[in-house]
Amino acid sequence: MTPRYGRDSRYRHTPTVIRTDHTGRVLPVDDARPRPPTGGSFTHLVDGNDRLDHLGQRYYGKPHKWWAIADANPEFASPLALLGLDPVTAVRVMLTPASPVWKVLEELHALVGVDDAVLDEDGAAVTVTFNEATVSPDAVLRTVRSAAEAPGARIGPADRVGKPVVVPPEPTP
Repeated sequence: MTPRYGRDSRYRHTPTVIRTDHTGRVLPVDDARPRPPTGGSFTHLVDGNDRLDHLGQRYYGKPHKWWAIADANPEFASPLALLGLDPVTAVRVMLTPASPVWKVLEELHALVGVDDAVLDEDGAAVTVTFNEATVSPDAVLRTVRSAAEAPGARIGPADRVGKPVVVPPEPTP
């Protein structure tokens, strides 16, 4: 039998299992690949021009090995989140002391694409999680400014540039 994956693939040792789909067909599929335990003390500071394949090439000499860096950083929901490019993002919007917080939260929760809006403990800011494919950071800011009647509300830094990601030793097949 011809191997389905190359020898450098992270899926090479993933077992095939039999599953039944919604129509009743029985199909062979790859089982879920558990995230391997990885470690590493070396970090890379994210640059605004970074790409996952470039990191794989830079640290392992193979652009397709970017997944090792993604595995070593499990706190990120998707590989693109490592670089701050995930469409689901979070920003902090600073409020003025007189902002009607209930109105700000109500307007944000009504905005299509906003997943969550949470008031910080000190009441000085709202952390808004949203999908940039549906709503822009500018629309979030406009909504807060309008609801808070605070034209000076501003978005705090939320990008990954200058933040570290763990780079583990090169994985062995």
